[in-house]
Amino acid sequence: MPNQRDVAKVAGVSSASVSRYLTNPDLVKPATAERIQKAINDLEYKLDYFARSLKTGRSYHVGILLPGIGPFYWEIVQGIQDSLTRSGYFNTIFYTRDIDTTIHSSREMLSNFLNNNMIEGIIFFPLNTPGDMDILRDLKKVHEHIVIVDRDMDAPEFDQVFIDNYQAGRLAAEAFLELGHRQFLFLHGMEVSYAAVMRRNGFYDRLEDDGITLDEDRIIRGDYTSATAYRMTRERLPDMPPFTGVFAVSDSSAVGFLRAAMEHGLECPDDYSLIGFDNNEEFTPYTRPSLTTFQQPLNEMGRIAAERLIRQIDGQASSGRTILQTSFIHRESLADVPK
Repeated sequence: MPNQRDVAKVAGVSSASVSRYLTNPDLVKPATAERIQKAINDLEYKLDYFARSLKTGRSYHVGILLPGIGPFYWEIVQGIQDSLTRSGYFNTIFYTRDIDTTIHSSREMLSNFLNNNMIEGIIFFPLNTPGDMDILRDLKKVHEHIVIVDRDMDAPEFDQVFIDNYQAGRLAAEAFLELGHRQFLFLHGMEVSYAAVMRRNGFYDRLEDDGITLDEDRIIRGDYTSATAYRMTRERLPDMPPFTGVFAVSDSSAVGFLRAAMEHGLECPDDYSLIGFDNNEEFTPYTRPSLTTFQQPLNEMGRIAAERLIRQIDGQASSGRTILQTSFIHRESLADVPK
């Protein structure tokens, strides 16, 4: 099994340079880092975390509190893991969605994870429920190195990295208004979802700037899935007021609506325009019509979260809140208001 000396020999650098690259790659010149990483890849070198922990007294172990699974979280976690791996860290994921903080066994499982003294820091994805503050209070008791991801919490003492969902909602409304749309439907996500609520608020506020309000009869409530959006649209569409613009808080919801509307005799964009959210590249470019949507910098959000946590562990001060912007992707489903 190759060791650090073997990596150093192949890369043509000192063992100290390899060690520095593995613990803090930012301190290594880019050209040197590239040679070391190539040697690691060629030799299939694997870092012995246990041996390093014995030597340094550190674990290089990060915990991730994650609400669930799915493409949204996969991409963020990929960004986290890429940054952690480059800096010589590894992680363990603890799923919090099924944790009921009122049940003793659930609290005990979470407490055991949080009190693991081999964890040097936590990346926390809140759920936008009262339980989030309970978890955060527990985190503060046992870990000083914490980064909050994907939600703006009332906790200014922590690093926080999240998407500006409010501004994206405003931009969706602006895109419709610029093309002459004045009658809208809104496909909501789960009420506990911070992102869904902020997208809704931004959308509503921009419309209200132009004197447009969305009453309850123009809202279809869902859970981010195509199946629920399809079912709810089928039920509600016959009694819906006239509309020309539809904003869905997720691409999956948009696809469910698109199918139900087609079965009801409505064609997009001839009869209405549609905007989704997430830019799921598995299907958004290939629906008929292709779906106008928003791209979130998910990988970047994960990378920044990991980098902030590592800096905290290294003794650097918190950087505060980082707000990332979405990119608007205009495709065929958004057009001028029908004549």
